[in-house]
Amino acid sequence: MKRSNGFLGLLNRFAVVVITLKKEADPDVVFYRGCWKKRRVCLEPVDGIQPERCPVLVLFTGYGVIVKDCTGKIDWAGRVTTGDEFLWEWKDVGEERLLVFLRREGVRPWLEKWEEEGWAVAEVSLSAVVDIPVLEAWIEQTYRHWRTWRYWRKVRKEQQVIATLLLKRLKWPILLSLLLLSGIGYPLQTALRRQVLQQQEELSLWQRKIQLRRDEEERAGRMSRMLTGSGKLAPLFDRIAAAVPRGVTLVRLEANPPERRVETGKPLVVRDGCVMVEGYTREPADVAMFTENLSEAGRSWRVMLEGLDRRVEKADFTFRISIVWRTDKGREYEAE
Repeated sequence: MKRSNGFLGLLNRFAVVVITLKKEADPDVVFYRGCWKKRRVCLEPVDGIQPERCPVLVLFTGYGVIVKDCTGKIDWAGRVTTGDEFLWEWKDVGEERLLVFLRREGVRPWLEKWEEEGWAVAEVSLSAVVDIPVLEAWIEQTYRHWRTWRYWRKVRKEQQVIATLLLKRLKWPILLSLLLLSGIGYPLQTALRRQVLQQQEELSLWQRKIQLRRDEEERAGRMSRMLTGSGKLAPLFDRIAAAVPRGVTLVRLEANPPERRVETGKPLVVRDGCVMVEGYTREPADVAMFTENLSEAGRSWRVMLEGLDRRVEKADFTFRISIVWRTDKGREYEAE
């Protein structure tokens, strides 16, 4: 027999049951223990077998087993192969095409009994003649047939039995292989995970930088549109500059300032139609004068003192004034 692809190693041991049917008497049942030694079949008669984790090969012979030569007249076989009345199989002997069949009702009790007892019946066959060479040739052919794709194309109960046996044999080798691969792969997985986390941090940093840059560009673009588009801010800034008292120094003049501190991932919210003025002075009275001058510079402006704080280390006062020069509906306050 040719070198196997795993069946001889995984299903090295097996059992064989030969049932010789009789017309008016109980059949003769012979049990064999089988194994593969140097890729040859070895059979040993035994008194019986117990359900276990090895395949059971069953061969029916004797009364009721019919052999029909169908060489050149295959159409006749349809009366046997169609339906579930017969248990049948094709056998090629030289140039002859033989159909061997048996009424299923004669063996159904046996098959049901074995299934209830938990036998792993992996193959059921028929033969008119049975001896040791015939059994050995049949077992070799059966194992060879199991390793072909043609056998696994059809879904049968025997295929499920073989698949279950193979899974039981492969369970521990597969588990050990997985554990071994897991042990080898853990350092690789740790290194890859570390690299992924590092790249994610770098990506998040770049995303924050890009978002801040976009926010700055958006504010600069909005300021540019306001200065060059509507033409209203230039006169407004002129009026603010004219309203500054002698003792006041301005440090900030910003149109449409943000409502809150810019944060990554959050939209930029601005106070549209507003100008924020910040500066410092040594006399609080200068702040009051500046606020009054701003209110008089634009009759419809709304001037509010947002804050007045004292700086002890410099002995002066800082202030923050907001000037609302446009309503929420887009109507601009008059500058006259």
